[in-house]
Amino acid sequence: MKATALVGLLCAAAGDYVVSSASVSTLYPHVPLVFWSDRPIFNSQNAYLNAVLGETEIASTLTNVLARDTAKDAGVNVLSKEKVTIDETEALCVFLRQNLRTDQIDEFADGKNPSFIQQAVTCKSKSSVVVPHTTRKYTLRKALKDVAKPTFVSINDINEWIASPAGAELLTNNKPDLLVIDVPQSMQLVEADKAIEAAVTALSNAAKGRVDFALTGDEGEPAVVKDPFGRRLASTQNTTSIVCETGYLVGFSGGKAFCFSHYVHMTPHLLTALLFGFFFLFLAYVGLTVLHGIQTPLRYPHHGPPKGKEF
Repeated sequence: MKATALVGLLCAAAGDYVVSSASVSTLYPHVPLVFWSDRPIFNSQNAYLNAVLGETEIASTLTNVLARDTAKDAGVNVLSKEKVTIDETEALCVFLRQNLRTDQIDEFADGKNPSFIQQAVTCKSKSSVVVPHTTRKYTLRKALKDVAKPTFVSINDINEWIASPAGAELLTNNKPDLLVIDVPQSMQLVEADKAIEAAVTALSNAAKGRVDFALTGDEGEPAVVKDPFGRRLASTQNTTSIVCETGYLVGFSGGKAFCFSHYVHMTPHLLTALLFGFFFLFLAYVGLTVLHGIQTPLRYPHHGPPKGKEF
């Protein structure tokens, strides 16, 4: 009896340990990576890529964009595969905010008017790419220093830097350079959007249009959640601090954010095929029901048929 009780106690303790271990999880919010340019250098206009990139992959992608290396970019597909003759870029300008989540992109807008970032990606650029689901475990700044030699400038000092000899040389030396423009965390997103717009205009004029742009975050803010499954179910209740488990993506519907594991592109052809398929199943169901009603007698007589007329 004592042995049975001891075994039960050990099993209960082990179960509590497993539950407590599974119910605590460190989640990292997704960080957006946005490219846009007035030149046909990127995949297409407002291209949506579902690649999940870390710091090292992002740094490699930026260097590939800078060198226009389509062979190394084959796994991500940020660059355009069409052979077009354009001038070599003077600089790839990356606007880098310390913390930036994917669900904060809408907060760049001032009221009901779309933000400059949204307009640049959707309609005001010749090519643009959105990679909404990048991750951070350490700063992107460190990864960039390991693979490239970027120039760091604060967005508050961008006009002075452009007018300086260093800025004039970088934007006119006929060589592709990586320019990282720091956006202070203390700056509100609406203010940051206006500052980015002014910086884009100034850099484009200084480089005579031979410049491409990107926006992303330097690091992610990890959140330790006791019950990640319950958090995922309740994620639509708080859109400003939503985080998802590794392998899950952030989506938005009706102004609310949610976590999902995969997505399907619903094209007009797929929708038409589904409608025709459901219509065929409906006709088959109606036909089988009518046929069953014809072949199955609805009423049986109490006495059999007369002799000689059984058939």
